Amino acid sequence: PTQPLVSIVDIDTVKLLTHVSDEDLDKVKLTQEVEVKVGTYLNRSYQVKEINISPVMDPLSRKIEVKINISNPDYLLKPGMFPKIKLWGEKKNVLLVPKGAVVKKEGKEQVFVVRDNRAYLQKVIVGLEKDGLVQIMKGLKEGDQVVISGQIDLNSGDPVVIE
Repeated sequence: PTQPLVSIVDIDTVKLLTHVSDEDLDKVKLTQEVEVKVGTYLNRSYQVKEINISPVMDPLSRKIEVKINISNPDYLLKPGMFPKIKLWGEKKNVLLVPKGAVVKKEGKEQVFVVRDNRAYLQKVIVGLEKDGLVQIMKGLKEGDQVVISGQIDLNSGDPVVIE
């Protein structure tokens, strides 16, 4: 039998696997950064790219599996490591919009931003979602006026009336 000579792996993004109790699930949904410790080798924070929460609880441990994808820009995290992770450092100044404000046009998530009484499509990168609100990671800034209803027939550049 032949054996592989080389294995090629992409570690630009790594997946962390953890298990949490149902009481901590809300905190996980709001997590934007993960503190990662690997012995004395590594102790730093990483930006969360995506969180996947299992739809079922393990009946024996009473825990829910959570997979967290994080960027690994300096390639310090390696496959097979067993890091200790801290999920919830509360984030302040998070930009949130109602979920209904985000529309999918041309396959991209966008919102209508109001400038000079006209609505303009603005591409956004959305983050986590909770209680009908969506986190905006990129594409909006504080103070931007966003159309939250009536976007179905709206086109970029259309005049709008603010109520």
